Amino acid sequence: MASLTENYNELQFTPKSWEFVSSMENFPFDNLPQEGSGSRGIWTMKDVKEILPKPEKKNSLGIFASKAAKELFEENNLSPEVLKDPSGKNGFTIKDVKASLPKKEKKNSLGIFASKAAKELFEKSGLSKDILKDPSGTKGGYTTKDIKKLLPKPEKKNSLGIFASKAAKELFEKSNLKKESLKSPSGTKGGFTTKDIKKLLPKEEKKKKFFASKVAKELFEKSGDLENIEKILKKNKSTNKKGLYTKAEVEKAILINTIKKEQD
Repeated sequence: MASLTENYNELQFTPKSWEFVSSMENFPFDNLPQEGSGSRGIWTMKDVKEILPKPEKKNSLGIFASKAAKELFEENNLSPEVLKDPSGKNGFTIKDVKASLPKKEKKNSLGIFASKAAKELFEKSGLSKDILKDPSGTKGGYTTKDIKKLLPKPEKKNSLGIFASKAAKELFEKSNLKKESLKSPSGTKGGFTTKDIKKLLPKEEKKKKFFASKVAKELFEKSGDLENIEKILKKNKSTNKKGLYTKAEVEKAILINTIKKEQD
C-alpha cells in the first residue's frame, strides 16, 4: 500500500474527504479510482466510501422472513421446535407460523339445531324444548321442517261466510236480497250456492213479441215516429195467426201516419 505523504495530498481530495482519509489508519488508497468524481478529477466522499468494505447487516429477524412473522410467533408463545420447512427465502413466513398454531375449536352457537333458521323459528314459536323429538338433520340437529311440524296449524279464515263460493256471494250482493230470505243451503259444506240465490231472484217478465218478422221490426224502428205508428198498428188487429204484425201491416201503418200528417 502506498504512503500517504509520498503519493497523495490534500489537493487531490475535497476538504471533507481529505479529512476523512487522513484520520484513518491504513486507508486503501490504491483502491481509489484513477480519477475522482469531483471537479478536475478530485476524489470526493462518495469515491472514498465506495472503496471501503461494507459492514455486514445484522439480521434482527433471526429465523423469520418478516417482522410480522416474528411477532406472530412471539405473541403465541410457540416453541421453535414446532416450526418446520420455512417457505420464505430468508426464513419462516406468517403462513408458516399460522400453520403451526393450534387449531381453534369452532363453538357451536346453534346447539341442538341444524341451522340458524331452525333455531330462530323455534325461538319465535314459543314452543318448549320438551316437545322436540327425532331430529332429521344430517348431523343430528333439528331442521326448520322438524319445527314446522310442531307448530299449531292456523285456522283458515272463511271470507265467504255463509256462501259456498265467491260467485254465489257476489250474486247475492248484487241482487239486493236480504239474508232472511236465504233458507236450506245446498252446498256440500253447508254454504249457499249460486243456484240457491237464483231461485230467490224475481223472475224476469218475458217481453211480448210484437212483430211477425225481423224485417217488420226493423221497418218499424226506422220509421221515426214509433209512438203514432204503434197506435195505428194496435188500432187495427193483425191478420197474422199469432196476432203479430207483418211487414205489409207496418208499411200500411207508416202510410196512414204519413197521410194523417199531411192532412194536419
